[in-house]
Amino acid sequence: MTSITQLEEMFVSASVSQTISKDEWETLTGLSAAPLSLEEHRMIKRIIHGVRRGWVNIVD
Repeated sequence: MTSITQLEEMFVSASVSQTISKDEWETLTGLSAAPLSLEEHRMIKRIIHGVRRGWVNIVD
């Protein structure tokens, strides 16, 4: 399971570099339905929104 610290690091990394790895993307989409805190869900939703809008790219 991904900890809040790892999720925060993914969020910051995706925000700064505007990229996310394919493995991180799969982890995030799997976690989006998991019972998490409100803060964790917001971070996941913001990254997913960024990908959908084209602001964050998925890389191999």
